Amino acid sequence: MTRRALATLIFTTAFLAIPPAIAVEGSLSPPKCAAQSDNAAPALAYIIASSAAVRAAPSATAELLAYAPIARPLNLFCQQDGWVKVSVIGPVGANGWLRADLAGPELPTRDAALAALRSAQATNFAALRTHSERVLAFDPLDEDNFEAVLQVVRNAGDAEWTQKLERRLAALRAPAVAQGSDEPKVLFIASNGSMRPLARLDGGKLSTFPSIGGSGEAYDKGYRKYVARYFAPGRAYHFYTRGGVEGMAIVQRFSDELEQPMATIRRVAAKAPEANGLLANFTLTERQPDGELAVSPGQQKAALELARSVLKSRSVQRADIARILESQNVAINAIPGQDGAAPVLVMTANLEIPPEKPEQEAQVFRIYTLLLVMEANNQGKYELTHQVFKKASAEGEGATLDFLTHADVNQDGKADLVLREGFYESNGYWILGRQGKGWKELVESNRGN
Repeated sequence: MTRRALATLIFTTAFLAIPPAIAVEGSLSPPKCAAQSDNAAPALAYIIASSAAVRAAPSATAELLAYAPIARPLNLFCQQDGWVKVSVIGPVGANGWLRADLAGPELPTRDAALAALRSAQATNFAALRTHSERVLAFDPLDEDNFEAVLQVVRNAGDAEWTQKLERRLAALRAPAVAQGSDEPKVLFIASNGSMRPLARLDGGKLSTFPSIGGSGEAYDKGYRKYVARYFAPGRAYHFYTRGGVEGMAIVQRFSDELEQPMATIRRVAAKAPEANGLLANFTLTERQPDGELAVSPGQQKAALELARSVLKSRSVQRADIARILESQNVAINAIPGQDGAAPVLVMTANLEIPPEKPEQEAQVFRIYTLLLVMEANNQGKYELTHQVFKKASAEGEGATLDFLTHADVNQDGKADLVLREGFYESNGYWILGRQGKGWKELVESNRGN
């Protein structure tokens, strides 16, 4: 997914303020970029601000590539006009330019940040707020962090900042889902302990997020505003899985690559905290989640027979058909049928077969992706109602499809299927809803703002 394509996924407005990068003095002395050898080894450095923007060029108006959080390690190559050329180590993984005063040679710690806060002059409210956010950035949901910061800020007499922090702490202790008066109904994917934007719901129709618009500083401002609203640490969302609601999820920390904006989350009142699902800022349903449905031997046999028939019709080699259906990457899930009907079966199969002669210069893979939705007819026999088949021949070009959960996402009284499409370095998400006797993708491209 490109940065331009990503921009179509983003909302704007503000919720709880996430401040811009907060600078702290560092003591780096990398070589000048013009004088650096191409083979020079990089120096290890760390982000010493609450967060820092990585840009495509050494300029505050250059393209924004990513935000790196406090304590994130960097490979630092050289400096130019108050900027350093870096490669961010870890999930962000961006290569670009960073303001030199936002990086330092020593790994920042929460204790050191708290010590700096306590030693700041009580009359210097700007410094107090800077150091406060640095302390909180290490763990935005840690109540002890808030209490320690509040003690210093109260003693300094910064009433405005004290009130803001007290409101954030109160929301953390008693989380509640709230949809802003100017905020659309939004849905996020919850998977593997993180959240990613999925869609907005308007009048029963699902669409991608509208574009921020603009470029340079205008884009940066809009993007920060979006992050401040929807990814604010402590913000609560309803958590939906298996057709029902199970508590909430609280935003922990924003982790941004701009290709896939995301945040880590913490589940609240959850029986299965690791479950995949959806997050929403509105009430999608009030019923309890469906129980897990076991796939019977008969249902499994029917699914595999239908899969074999589909693969054969797609001219897949007999040997490959056996390898696909016997692999560990076959998953068959059952969800409740409509109006008491037999369960709907959702089967996914993903397999990458390497070339038989790996020494060949042009290596040809056989990468298969299969999705089947199967439902019982009036005689109780399972039939195909939706299928997706893909084949790729080069490593990195293939995709995977995995079933995540089911929910009545568009609120039409029918269960929809939520799936993850995995690519070489990113993920996309589908919502399949009923269309007559079949299924269709429900999230439409939003061409407006």
